[in-house]
Amino acid sequence: MAGESIRVRVSAKGPVRKYIIGDEAVIPCGSTASMLVSSFRIPRELPVICMKEGRRIPPATVLLDGDTIIIIAMMAGG
Repeated sequence: MAGESIRVRVSAKGPVRKYIIGDEAVIPCGSTASMLVSSFRIPRELPVICMKEGRRIPPATVLLDGDTIIIIAMMAGG
């Protein structure tokens, strides 16, 4: 239904932590992982991935009420 929202538990790893306030996000029903990331105003220069149940999820994955999502900053190294 239009206007409904869901609650998603969120944690962050790496430099992205400073953009995540709290451990829960309230987002509209039908929101995707990409939309969740956008809600935190993480700079585009800081690429991230989202994980759910220990697996990387595509940005277009629709999130469900009660999901636990980990947002991880992608890092390059050598």
